[in-house]
Amino acid sequence: MKLQDDGVGFDVKEAARKRESFGLAGMRERVALLGGEIDIQTNPGEGTKVSIAIPV
Repeated sequence: MKLQDDGVGFDVKEAARKRESFGLAGMRERVALLGGEIDIQTNPGEGTKVSIAIPV
């Protein structure tokens, strides 16, 4: 599955350091539990692309 937007983007490392937010951590955990892989490509001022691959 691939999701993409042309929004404002964000700094992935900075977002991962936020202790009050579980969005990215939750996505990564759920994908890992299913034996899959997740790739997040984004930068501040650019859009975001999230790719998830889960074996069937």
